[in-house]
Amino acid sequence: MHRLFARVRSINLFDLIRRSERMIKAVGYSVGAQALSSAGNLVVSVLLLRFLPIAEFGTWGLLYVIGASSAAFTSSITGLVFHLCVPRFARIKRVYECAYNGLNLITVTVVSLLFSAATFGFVPVKETIGFFAIPIFVFALTTVENIKLQATANNQHQAMFFIEVARQIVLVGAVAYLGWSGHIDVYLLLLVHGVTGLAASGALMVLLRWRATFNRLAWVWHTHFFYARHLLPSVLISFFHIDAVQLLVAQRFGLNATGHLRAAELPFSTLNPVKQSLNYFLPRAIYQLENDSGIDRSKLVPLLAVGALLGTVAVATTLWLIAQPLYPWLTNKEYPADLGFMFALAHVAMIIHSLTSHYLNTVRKSRAIMLQSVFGGIAAMSTYFGTQSFLGEMSAPLAIFAAYLVMAIHGIYEIQRHVAEPVFQA
Repeated sequence: MHRLFARVRSINLFDLIRRSERMIKAVGYSVGAQALSSAGNLVVSVLLLRFLPIAEFGTWGLLYVIGASSAAFTSSITGLVFHLCVPRFARIKRVYECAYNGLNLITVTVVSLLFSAATFGFVPVKETIGFFAIPIFVFALTTVENIKLQATANNQHQAMFFIEVARQIVLVGAVAYLGWSGHIDVYLLLLVHGVTGLAASGALMVLLRWRATFNRLAWVWHTHFFYARHLLPSVLISFFHIDAVQLLVAQRFGLNATGHLRAAELPFSTLNPVKQSLNYFLPRAIYQLENDSGIDRSKLVPLLAVGALLGTVAVATTLWLIAQPLYPWLTNKEYPADLGFMFALAHVAMIIHSLTSHYLNTVRKSRAIMLQSVFGGIAAMSTYFGTQSFLGEMSAPLAIFAAYLVMAIHGIYEIQRHVAEPVFQA
């Protein structure tokens, strides 16, 4: 124990934490907005579990995964790249942003329509929901997540937080009213979610003084292609880790199985703000760590890794234990504890993978990220198809866990190689 504290003092860990406080406070509103969004989704999911049959809850969960995939796909082409390009075009920011808005509008529309069409092809919902509500929902979810990234890049953290507060209050209130009045179904839920998302997007667009131009599309597309050619393949491969597995479960075992999976994973959605907050402050913290000559990376990085692993395991285990008595009381349904335990392991591996990905991206090792995405996709599909015949729906969380475990191990290996190299320079 004495040796451990001596090592902590030698790498000046506490000084590193103190210097990070201002940075963490600076993004507090963005992290709070994400936490609020996750909390609203959690409350909505609890209400839906209480008022809907498990098959309809599975339908809703699957449609939400598809909408979130559309948002992630679009962000890899436009939203995330906007964050990278804004500093580069600081002197002509307004010109670039208007051209970006034109490209973004086209991208959001095309991707939303493609994902909506894929939904009708893979999910048996045409008879119960129809063709109207799903495109509105997918477009709204894609738009609001994309415009939130743009607002963050423009340092509109506080306004984004309060708009998200209003959005979640209206959404939760509408779902609660429909549920207790006995009129709730997936069709109305999609419309409510779509309308609130479009309203929040409109408010953010007014705040950003949104204006689109289409005469520089070739220029802005050429600029974005340089970054998107790395981001988009990783998103496509990552699609197989979660989304494709859940689509396969719905096709093979039905929407009841999808409902059980979404219900089992529900307690761990509270970890989403933690994962999202890493996007805001972790790259800068890693950059400072890499450029601080007074820090011995070979000592600090393993220590932080062990702390992150133990902390994540403790939190995931606690959530799993709390869910078992609390879940039936909130939802009037039994909690699938065996599926939940596997999702707890999957989320531990997911967070460790996220940490390693941020580190490797910051030190310009994007090829390693791409390679480990391939490994993850192979692990996910091989595990699912190898176990589905005798494990049933349990094969889905097992496949997700296997994918993120493989990627996390590969990331740890690459970081271990990196810390043995000379200090990273800008």
